[in-house]
Amino acid sequence: MIIPHKLPKNGTIGIITTSSSINHSFLSGAIEYYKELGYTIVLSPSITDLQDTILSSSSAKARANEINNMFANNEIDAIISARGGYGAQEILPHLDYNLIAKNPKPFIGFSDVTAVLNAITTRTGLITFLGPTFEFDMKDQADLTSAEFMIEMISKPRKSIRLALSGSNAFVRRLGKPGDAYGTLYGGNLTLISRLVGTPYALPMKSDIIIAIEDISEGVISVDSMLQHLDMSTLITKNTPLLIGEFTNIQSETGSSRTPEDGDPSINVALVERYGAHSAPMLVGLPFSHGKYNLTLPIGAKIKISYNEFSAFTTDYVVK
Repeated sequence: MIIPHKLPKNGTIGIITTSSSINHSFLSGAIEYYKELGYTIVLSPSITDLQDTILSSSSAKARANEINNMFANNEIDAIISARGGYGAQEILPHLDYNLIAKNPKPFIGFSDVTAVLNAITTRTGLITFLGPTFEFDMKDQADLTSAEFMIEMISKPRKSIRLALSGSNAFVRRLGKPGDAYGTLYGGNLTLISRLVGTPYALPMKSDIIIAIEDISEGVISVDSMLQHLDMSTLITKNTPLLIGEFTNIQSETGSSRTPEDGDPSINVALVERYGAHSAPMLVGLPFSHGKYNLTLPIGAKIKISYNEFSAFTTDYVVK
C-alpha cells in the first residue's frame, strides 16, 4: 500500500478528464468554489482545448499523457477528474504506472473513472479515492457537502476515519452474515467493474477484499446480470464483504425511466434474492457515487465494516 501525500493548504489541484467532454457551466462553478478555499487550479489541455472527437474529450493517448504529466509535475498536489461519462477504459494501457507509483498524490473521481482508480491501485498499490469529480452544482448543498468531505479526506491526517453512513433512499439495510469484516477496499461503478473482468486491469482475485458497488441508468436485468458475471468470474464469492451504494435513475427494459424515485424496489428484491444468504456482511443503500451524497471512499485502503453497528467502515488510512 502506497499512501498519497496530503493536499496542503493553498495547494494546487490539477483537473484532468479521463472520459467525456466537459460541461463548462458546472466546471466554472467548481473552479470558483475551490479558488475561494485558497487552492490553485490547473486545467489539462483536453479541458481548455476541446478536441473534435465523437465519444470522449480527446484521444486515449492524450488523456493518459495528461494524467501522467499531472503525476510527474511536482507543483501539482492532487488530481481530480473533471467528470466521468465514457472512455476511461481505453486510456489504461497508456498510463505510466511506474511514474505514478513514484509520485504518490491524491487522485479522485467516480463513475467511469472507476476504471482508472482501480487500475492504478491494483498496478501500483497507491490509494486512490472514489469521490466527487469537478463537475458539480454550486447551488446543491449535497454536492457542496460531498466536496467538503472529500477535501477533508485528502488534506487532514488522522489516525483513523470512521464513516457512519445512511443512504438517501428508503432502502438501507444489512444482508449476509452478521459480524465484522476486514479487507482492502476496491470497486465503484458496477458497469466498469464488470467490464474490467478478464483484462490486465481487473480487480484482484483475493480472499481479503471488500468491494463497493453502485450504478446509474441501468435496468434490473442489467444489474443482476453484471452481478451474476462477477459471481461466475469468482471476483465476488459468498465470502466477499460488500458495500452497496444506490442504484439511481433505474431504467425499464425499454430504456425509459421506471420510476421518478432514485431507487426502485425491484433492484432491492434482486439484491435480496441474490445475496440474502451471503456468508459475509453486506451494507446496502450507502450514499456514495451516484447517490444524492457522494461521500469519498479510499480505494486500496484497509478497512473494517461492521454489520452490527451499521457503520459503513473504519480505516487506519492516514495521508502523509
